[in-house]
Amino acid sequence: MANKNITLIINHFEEEHLGKDVFLVPYYLGKIYNLDVRIVYPKTKTNMSFPEKIRGVTLCPLRNVFSKKPHSGPRIIKELVYLLYILYNAKKIDILMRFHTVEETVLIGFFYKHINPNGILYIKADGNLHELNNNFTIKSLKMPAKLIRRYFFSSFARKTNLITVETKQVFRNIPDTQKTLGVSIKQKTHLLSNGFDNEQFVNFNIKIRKFEEKENILIFVGRIGSHQKNTELLLDALRNLYLKNWKFVLIGPIEKEEYNFQKIIDDFFYQNPHLKEKIIFTGPIYDKKELWEWYNKAKIFVLPSRHESFGIVLTEALIFRNYIVSTDVGGSGEIIDLGYGELIPQENVSFLHNTLQRLINENRLEYHYEKVDWENIDISWETNIRRIFDDFF
Repeated sequence: MANKNITLIINHFEEEHLGKDVFLVPYYLGKIYNLDVRIVYPKTKTNMSFPEKIRGVTLCPLRNVFSKKPHSGPRIIKELVYLLYILYNAKKIDILMRFHTVEETVLIGFFYKHINPNGILYIKADGNLHELNNNFTIKSLKMPAKLIRRYFFSSFARKTNLITVETKQVFRNIPDTQKTLGVSIKQKTHLLSNGFDNEQFVNFNIKIRKFEEKENILIFVGRIGSHQKNTELLLDALRNLYLKNWKFVLIGPIEKEEYNFQKIIDDFFYQNPHLKEKIIFTGPIYDKKELWEWYNKAKIFVLPSRHESFGIVLTEALIFRNYIVSTDVGGSGEIIDLGYGELIPQENVSFLHNTLQRLINENRLEYHYEKVDWENIDISWETNIRRIFDDFF
C-alpha cells in the first residue's frame, strides 16, 4: 500500500528556505509519519538548479509565467497557476499544506476541499490570524462582492482541518471568527513553535562548544538593512561601543531593494575606520554547517528587529548557547524565558549600546551560562511536531 502524502504549495522557495520552517515542517511531518513529501513552487532564476529531491523531499517547480521575480506580476495569474495545479492533482493529495491565511490560501484551500473533501487541509499561519476577519471585511467592497468574499472565507474556515501558529501571544489572541465567518477556528488552532533541525545537527557531527571554548564574538544573522531587522539601530549602537578584544560579526545578505544599505555601511566605516577590523560583514551563509559554526564560536547573539514571527535564528542561537539580546518580537521572550538572555526595548539605541557594553565589561556571561539546565532543553522540530500531530494523525 502506498504511503500517504503531503504537498506544500508555496509562493516563494529559495535556497535560504531549506533551513527554515518552509522546508523543515513538511520534511519532519514526512519523516515522523511516513509521508511522501512534495513542495510545489514557482521556478525562478535562483532556484532553477535545485535537484529533483532534497533529503527525500520531491521538489516540483511550476513554470513561472507571471514574472522573473517571485513576488511581482499580476496576483490573479499567480493564483491561476496554483489553482490549475490543484485542479489536476487535488484527488492525489492526502494532506495539503499552505502558509498564511491570505487570499491565495483561501482560494487554493477552498478548491482543494471542494475537489477532495476527504483530504486534510493544514495551514501554518505563522503569525496573525486576523487576516481571516480583515480580508473579507474591506469597506470599499460592495454587494454582492462582499457576500461572495464572505462565502469563500467562511467555507475555507469551516473546511480547514488544522491551523498552527508560532507564538503564545498569537495563540492567546486568536480572533473570534464565529460572528464574522459563522464558524470558530479556535478549536482547530494549535501552538507549534519553530524548532531546531536536530537531524542535520547530528549529520554534521558538530560538538557544541563549552563556554570556555567560545570566542569573544557577538553575532547578528538576518537580512542586513531590511526595515524589519533594524540593522541601522545596531550600527548606531556599535558606533561608540568599546569592543576591547571582541568582534561583532553580521551574517546575511545586504539589502538592495528597500534601499542601498551598502552605502550606509560604507559611510559607517568612512566615519569609523578604527572599526573595520572589529565589525565584520560575511555576506549570506547558506551552508548550514558553516553558519552553525559561527553560532558555536559566538558568545552573544543580537536581534534588534522591529517585528518577527518566530525566527529560526532564535532557536539556533539558544542551541549553540549564545546569550540572546533581543527586542520583544515573535518568540524571543519564550526563548529567553528558558534562561539565557534579556529583552531590550524597541528603537532605543542607547539602551542597546549600554546593554552590550555591560555584557562586554562585566564578564559575567559564564555565571549566567552555568545556571542554565542545557541538557533538558528540547526545542527540536521532532518534539514540537509530535506535541501537535500525534493526536491529529
